[in-house]
Amino acid sequence: MAFNLNNKKINNNTEKIEISIEKLDKQLEFYNKTLNEYETLNHNYTLKLNSLQKQNKNLKNQNNKLKKENENLKKQNDELKDNNTYLKRYSYQSDLKKGITVLVPTYKAEEFVLKFLDSMKKQTLDYELFEVLFVINGERDNTENLINEFVKENPKMNITIIESEPGATTARNKGIDELTREYVVFIDVDDFISPNYLNEAYKHCAPNRIIIGDYYDIDENTGEISETYFTKSFKGKKGIIDPYSVSQGALLIATNKVMPTNDIKTVKFDPKLKSGDDHDYFCRLYSKYDYEFYFVGNDCDAIYYRLVVSNSVSRQPLSYDFNILQRLEVMKKVDDMYETLENPKMEKLLDLTINSSQLTFILRYLERYPEHYTKVLNEIKKYGMKHFDYDNFNNRAVSTLNKIISQNTAENKKLKEENKKLTALHDGGTENKMKKLIKENESLKKQNDVLINSNKKLLNADNKRTDENIADLKKQNERLLASNKKLSDLNEKLMNSNSWKLTKPLRNLK
Repeated sequence: MAFNLNNKKINNNTEKIEISIEKLDKQLEFYNKTLNEYETLNHNYTLKLNSLQKQNKNLKNQNNKLKKENENLKKQNDELKDNNTYLKRYSYQSDLKKGITVLVPTYKAEEFVLKFLDSMKKQTLDYELFEVLFVINGERDNTENLINEFVKENPKMNITIIESEPGATTARNKGIDELTREYVVFIDVDDFISPNYLNEAYKHCAPNRIIIGDYYDIDENTGEISETYFTKSFKGKKGIIDPYSVSQGALLIATNKVMPTNDIKTVKFDPKLKSGDDHDYFCRLYSKYDYEFYFVGNDCDAIYYRLVVSNSVSRQPLSYDFNILQRLEVMKKVDDMYETLENPKMEKLLDLTINSSQLTFILRYLERYPEHYTKVLNEIKKYGMKHFDYDNFNNRAVSTLNKIISQNTAENKKLKEENKKLTALHDGGTENKMKKLIKENESLKKQNDVLINSNKKLLNADNKRTDENIADLKKQNERLLASNKKLSDLNEKLMNSNSWKLTKPLRNLK
């Protein structure tokens, strides 16, 4: 009975196991089927992923190609714009005669005009390719007569005289209105140029180019030739240059640049500015047009000679009007140009004009009158310039003031040392001088005694002495009188030479 029960339990367990195995088989079959489906899906996904990656790669390649094509199109567009600008300028140039106009504002120039005319006569450029336009302004002298006589003697040269209201600025504007040649150069009547200047400049002229010649100063008194303050920045350069690699002074002065006439006609000098009108003019010109700057080089004899005149506008003595007010007028005008700037390349030039070249004049004034710093700062603020660098101004002003303090400290130290030397000289020198005078006095007394004895002997001598002895007596007597006078002078000097009187010059020196 017990065996049957156990056997029954075993059968029941076996049935349960078989059922469990059957369930497991079904589950396993489901899992396998699911796995197969997953693998199929995964394979399909992998295929799709690979396909998408290929598509993405192709799209990237296409995108890169499109970027390159876009860049090329931009370059082509820029080139077309430049060509369009060039063609516009060139088409305008076709309305003008070939060659260069030398525009010369002229005021009471009888002392200089023949030297200038001689330099024009010596130009190697064909006379048909340049003309000289004198604009006489202000009070007259014999200049016009000298020019007319020169024209009669040189009929092949193209020389014209016109008139304007007083002022170099007004004269240049009048001359600009009368320009008829492709290019123009401003030359001051007291200056002159080397024989190859115009010829060399004309070789490189273009409607989008500024030609700059070599540059030297001539002393008005000695005739000595020297480099200008910006000549060194052009050393070793030739051809197209970076305008920021040279001194900005060469770019902004009115003279020594051959320029396209049509552009020059669109900008006028401001007659309201007392000085700095050339800086204002060229900042506006360069802000409007994009130029190449071409330097002829140091080896081709294309030189502008500037006469350095002590009373010129740029060499005025320090004054609040010239160094502060007139500079701020120019700086304000340049500051306003940012609003209408058409050539972004020149933004740096505007900044340098405001915060460097014009500011230098203000700092020179403060170096002489440091006590006016607050007054100058308040004056600057009145102009409300948006691009004035106050930090730069304060730093440079402080540097200038520190320089003055250092110089004064060094000078004070030097004076103290000299004072010590004078004090030492006073303490030891007076006594030595008095001792020396006493010794000299004693020596002269002895000499006087000898002469007195000799004179007594001569007076007591026999009346039959010869004429020669009498003459000798007279000579000795004269020496005695001279010695007595010297003794008297030394005695008087000794009597008056107390400490107070001897040291008076020393105390005055201190």
